[in-house]
Amino acid sequence: MTQIYQKHNDGWWYANQRPPISAVTTQLGYIGDSLTYQNGSGCLANGGSGQDVLNSLTSKTFATNTVVDGLIGRSIVDAGPTPLTQDVINSWRSDGIDPQSWVMALGSNNVGATDQQWTTYIGTALDAVAAGSKAAYTVYWIGITFSPTYNDDRSTRFTSVMESVAAARSDKITMVPIDYDSLIHNGRDESDIWLASDTSGRHMTTDGYALRNQIIADAIYEEASSG
Repeated sequence: MTQIYQKHNDGWWYANQRPPISAVTTQLGYIGDSLTYQNGSGCLANGGSGQDVLNSLTSKTFATNTVVDGLIGRSIVDAGPTPLTQDVINSWRSDGIDPQSWVMALGSNNVGATDQQWTTYIGTALDAVAAGSKAAYTVYWIGITFSPTYNDDRSTRFTSVMESVAAARSDKITMVPIDYDSLIHNGRDESDIWLASDTSGRHMTTDGYALRNQIIADAIYEEASSG
């Protein structure tokens, strides 16, 4: 099993230097922001194994060869910390990494955008994936949400935009929107999953991130199985 962890915040790779890896053998590329970078003993933010996101995914479906890049503050494609999403995609491809399936866990740093801006940003990211050499790609896009204290219509608006973009896409991209907002706010006790010190209502505790990872993995598995 080949698993690569790229930590752009500190500019180095976990575990090993870039190993040779072919476009054929990498099954899943996962690009996210601080909600992918996370915190806790098993996550990308810790100097250890960086296993949390991948463990959740590999336990469900994409069992081998997953590459992950979680960068604090990353926007969908526009301004913000670098490398931007499209730069990550291009960088991986220059190293021979061109996954058939992608997860885009992005949008939380664009919460102030309009629906039209979200549409443009998501479309630009999808165009970057579509520029690859494969005949078809699947992109699972994870929606945004907030803790119950801060939740408002931005989550449902973003989900609607995802669905509209997916329906309008007619090229080799199959976009699968994941309504993370509905999946996390399903009547469960949320008292221990949100970071109390985070006044944006976006960041989670270690238990919260574990739940997030499993929810996303389960949703992708369900979509991949039904497809």
